[in-house]
Amino acid sequence: MKEWLERWGAILAIVVALTACGTEPEPDTLTMEEATAMLKGSWATWLAFNPPFGESSFSCPGGGEVYFTVTPSPIQSIVDPRGCRFTGSGLTFTVDGDPSVAMNVEFGIVDGRPQRDGNIEGAVAWKLADRSGSCRIDLTIVDYLATQHEPRQTTFSGMLCGHEVTEWA
Repeated sequence: MKEWLERWGAILAIVVALTACGTEPEPDTLTMEEATAMLKGSWATWLAFNPPFGESSFSCPGGGEVYFTVTPSPIQSIVDPRGCRFTGSGLTFTVDGDPSVAMNVEFGIVDGRPQRDGNIEGAVAWKLADRSGSCRIDLTIVDYLATQHEPRQTTFSGMLCGHEVTEWA
């Protein structure tokens, strides 16, 4: 009986050890506040480049680059950040395309005001301080452009890094 218990004890120990070896650590996640800071920082950074139609690349403010492929009618931008470092809401992020982010927009006039509507879909790998992970993006954009009498107003809704975004600017 003692031999039987020792044998089963050894088998159980091996099973537990193998199970533990195959367990990956949980990936880091961003809080809603961090995710929105990352989106706002990347949005401000990438819009500042104003890429032309075709392929282009730009240096990011804190290092790294972002590559654009922009096609007309409807306008689609494929954004491929590579070690792109920027700040959003006081937090410094480094992002890489996972594999990239697509932005599709259409321009129009609504109530006499220029507007662009569209969506952002894709994923980025992010680093924030000593944490890192991946962020899936599936957002709808309504972007009222600034006029002489009205400031710019951009709203987003959809999913951002596993968080539901109902609408924020």
